[in-house]
Amino acid sequence: MLTLIGICALTEAPFNPTMLLYINLIMDMLGALALTTSPPEPSIIRQKPVNNEEVIMQKVIWRQIYALSIWNILVMSLIIFFGEPMFNLNYSASTMTQDYKDTYTTTYGLVVPTVPALMAIDKLKHLTIIFNTFIFLCFFNLINCRTVGAKDFNVFSHFFNNWMFIFILALIFVMQWVWCNYVFFLFNTYQISAKDFWTCVVWGATPLAVSAIVKCTPEHWVEKMPVKIHEDQAMGEDNQLMQLYNDKAKGKVSGARQSTPYDQINESDDNYQNGSYDENRSS
Repeated sequence: MLTLIGICALTEAPFNPTMLLYINLIMDMLGALALTTSPPEPSIIRQKPVNNEEVIMQKVIWRQIYALSIWNILVMSLIIFFGEPMFNLNYSASTMTQDYKDTYTTTYGLVVPTVPALMAIDKLKHLTIIFNTFIFLCFFNLINCRTVGAKDFNVFSHFFNNWMFIFILALIFVMQWVWCNYVFFLFNTYQISAKDFWTCVVWGATPLAVSAIVKCTPEHWVEKMPVKIHEDQAMGEDNQLMQLYNDKAKGKVSGARQSTPYDQINESDDNYQNGSYDENRSS
């Protein structure tokens, strides 16, 4: 969604392929390491036993997913559409970021950037801010995901019980500082000021408040949500392609079995093993 919005608003994709790989790394591998290594909360241990038919992804969890997804899209849309005046940037829609190295030589022998290059630099800064804000939205959502109960408001409960979680959060934060201030070639970023960096951090921290507010909403609102995912059923099992695959997997092949070149090769091998192999055929 954000890629589509960014292309329409900026005429360039806000996330390049390297950024997308990095985002998936944080949201999948590092996120899984951070959350699955945490010890269980005392509230989970003291709760009633759960049978095998209990749904894991309850609607209160879907409420958090829907709400945080919508909020993240709103925040990112705000940064995309209004980031230029918010961060004191100046460029046009036709500005292309690859022009940021264009220079010309003055009559005094000075090499200075061209006007399109200055505008391209501002656009690169804007794309860097967009990337930075999205990473910190994921960063603070990791903290939100520590507790998924309908009334678990304190997401910082037993926060320092898992050194792996703290290490991954610190690693993500330090890496973002590096991408925005020192190493630019990897993600095609540009240096932004400390003020702009911490503004991204503040916007990224807003899901902490939004998550708490959403948990205060009446639980019966969740029943009106159009969630139709069943955990005990394979997604798409009713379509014809999946049925055909299941039939083939179970060996339901219609018609007589035809001899294949592979079968002929096996027959030749069997004759060789039985001592009736024709040496003339080997040539």
